Order: sequence, then structure tokens, then C-alpha cells
Amino acid sequence: KNIFNNNVRKFIDIGLPKKDLDSLQNEIINIFNLCIGSLESPPGAIHINTPFDEPLIEDINNIKKIDIKIIKSNSEHKYLPDLKNTPIDNSLIICGEINPNESLDEILDFSEYINAPILVDPTSNLRFYKKHMNIISNYNFIIDKIERSPNIIFRFGRKPTSKILLNFLKNHKNVYLIDKYPDFNDSANHKIKSDYQGFVNYIKSSYQKINNNLFLSTLTKYQDKISNLIDYSSKDFTEGIFIHKLLSKIPSNSNILLGNSLTIREVDDICLNINKNHYIFCNRGASGIDGLVSTMLGISYACKNESNIDLAILGDLSFFHDMNGLHFLINNKINTKFLILNNNGGQIFSKLDISKFDIPDFDKFWITPLNIDLKD
Repeated sequence: KNIFNNNVRKFIDIGLPKKDLDSLQNEIINIFNLCIGSLESPPGAIHINTPFDEPLIEDINNIKKIDIKIIKSNSEHKYLPDLKNTPIDNSLIICGEINPNESLDEILDFSEYINAPILVDPTSNLRFYKKHMNIISNYNFIIDKIERSPNIIFRFGRKPTSKILLNFLKNHKNVYLIDKYPDFNDSANHKIKSDYQGFVNYIKSSYQKINNNLFLSTLTKYQDKISNLIDYSSKDFTEGIFIHKLLSKIPSNSNILLGNSLTIREVDDICLNINKNHYIFCNRGASGIDGLVSTMLGISYACKNESNIDLAILGDLSFFHDMNGLHFLINNKINTKFLILNNNGGQIFSKLDISKFDIPDFDKFWITPLNIDLKD
């Protein structure tokens, strides 16, 4: 009972089977509507606990079907202006994982209006959406070049993957998160409850267009140098550069699932802004390796024939950990590709400080090499 605590929208225990289903029907309809979301609460998981006792069914002729009525609100989120007279020139935009229902073009339009660079996490979907002069991809190598603090930082989506970027945000007092459900997101300094279009419309009606931004000229200069190094690197063919070249070559509108641990960080560090409109998926949150194979197969099944390629880029541990997810393919004919970064274990741990202490059997107990032939 209540095993997920407050990590679900609601928990109910419907009790043992009973013949009077009217009250049960109302309970299930109410909790289902919480699951699909409303103006006040985002969509999310629910937990219905369903205990059984023997016999499972006493009267098979008296089974009643419950009709679920989906309630969807058509009301728009109204923008609540709360910028506290803060100047919006010399600003930055940072994008983490963004709800696919939000308009990415609104963010690009906003960046053009205030002439601000956009630091885009791979999971924001902006990095591989379309080529744009304001997009900064390789901020992990650039952020320490910023010598003065931006007047204001606008955030869209969840917190980014990069620890460097998170520390940068933590040290800035003027961070505004624009979100339909800001109270369900994180601890930004300031929260603005709005959809993206409403927010951008408000900015345009309240502020003059900005033509000069110190940070845009500085960051794009560094970005151009890094882009040239990555684009013309053939000798140094690392995992990150290989992924960048692969994403540039495969057909547009492909579904890409990025594994956690090292994969997402290599993509975050290396992959450049490209004009491909790829749809990026990732299981961030607990950020573990559980269920990644099953997640990719679910994406492929849901999007059958709608995308050019369904590709999961996973580490060998992640793939092995959910290998039984491949059982789904016995009864479901879908075409999914898996790119396995087979570096024999959880190499993300070699990047932690603990790896420097010469601990006996560090590889065995932390890197946990599989030493198996994945092709077999």
C-alpha cells in the first residue's frame, strides 16, 4: 500500500472485489483524470492497488464494464507577469528537458527578440531540431569563459543534465523558470506560470526588441571554434564524436533514446546543433539504467511507421540490465536499432574522485565489467 508515497499523483486501494461498482467507478474516473492532468497539475503516474481473493470471480455473468470519461480542459494558461522590473538585456536562456507539447519555435523566437544565446541540453529537443545561430551546444567547455554575470537567466524545461551548468545556475540569484506547472518542477529563484507562447507574447508587448547582447557574441565565438574542431576531427574518433556524426547522417525525424550515465554526458559535451528534427527521449529523474531497452521498444511500438529510424544509444551495462525487455519482440514486429557503447562496464564511475584513491578491486566492484560477448 502506498509504496510510491508522494511520487504519484494519487494512491487508492479499491479493496476486494464487490458487486456494487458505482462508487468504485467514480473513484477510478477521478484518479484517472488526475493521471491525464489539468490546468493545476501536470500529467503523471497514479497507483491503483487491486487486491484479489479466491475465488477470483463468483458470478461471471454479472461483470460490469466501467466507462472511463476523460475530462480535458481547453482553457489556456494565462501569463502572470512577475519580472520585478528586471532588465532583460545581456541575458541567457537555458533549456533542460522540455515537454514535447511545448513549442520549440517559441523559444527560438524569444531568443531572437532578446538577442540571447540558448544553452540547450540534448533532452530539450532543441539541439537536434533545427540549426540556429543563437544555439550553444558545447557550453561545458565555454561556461567558465563568462567573465561577468548575466542580468537574468530564463529557464525552460527541467534542470539540465550538466553539473557544470547546474553549479552555474546555483550561483545566480536571478533565474526565472517559465513553466505551466512551476510548483512541480524545482527550486528556481523565480517561477512564472505560463505556456511558452503566452510568455513570449507578454515579453514582446512589454519590452523593446534588444539588438545587442554581450553574451551572444562571446559564446558564439567560442562555439564556432569548438564546432570546427568537432566537424573536422577524423583522427580523434571518440564515442561522443561518433554519436555526433551518426546523428548527422541518419534520416531526419528519427526517435533517439539516450542512455543515462556516460551516454547522455558524451552527447551533452560533444554533439553539435544540427538541422534534423530528431525526437530525443531520456529516462532522467532517478537517472538509473533500469528499463532502457523496454523504454525504446515502447517508443518504437507507439510510433510505428511514423519515424525514419528508432535508435537507442546505450552503454553495455544498461543494455544487459534490461535484456529481458527484448522478449517484447516475440509478439510485436517492430524495427528498433540499438547502438551499444561497449566499454565493458560502468565507465562513468572512473570519472568520480573515488577512482583516484587506488582502491583494491575498484574496477571489479565499481566499473563492474561484464566480460561477455554482446553479439552472441
